[in-house]
Amino acid sequence: GLSPGLMGLAFALSSVGFVIGSLVAPRFERRFGVSGAILWGLALIGASPYTMVAANDALPDWVNVSFFALPGLIGGFGGVIQYAGFQAIRQTITPERLLGRVYASSSFVGRVLWLVGALAGGFFGEAVGLRPAVVVAAIGYAIPFLYALTSSPLRTAGEATRSSTPEPAEG
Repeated sequence: GLSPGLMGLAFALSSVGFVIGSLVAPRFERRFGVSGAILWGLALIGASPYTMVAANDALPDWVNVSFFALPGLIGGFGGVIQYAGFQAIRQTITPERLLGRVYASSSFVGRVLWLVGALAGGFFGEAVGLRPAVVVAAIGYAIPFLYALTSSPLRTAGEATRSSTPEPAEG
């Protein structure tokens, strides 16, 4: 029930998370290592969408704007942190002559999957309703974190980048 202007405000506020994430990602990597930073980022992404489920017409507009802004603030922050870590690992383990192909391929596959996910989410939301679709999407956001935490070789993959990442210059 929010007006287009208030939804625009929510999206504008949510984008601040991406900016803050880009500013602190290097500190996260220094503090937790590459794989630790990725896990933190994935955890934040996984935790991010749940406030959208709580938004409803009975709440004041400012609360609903907050509920729609928080996923971007939290998930955007975590998304940039995990993305920077994954890029560091990708650059470390990929031979330089193949980097262009690897980045082009992963970008293409990612864009196709975004399209498939958007279409599937739209059809699913139309079939079962918006709130149940958001709940399913929110649960889906936790899957990459749970996989990385339990079954992924991520914890050891990040150690390879630690030895090849130069220390920041003093000053």
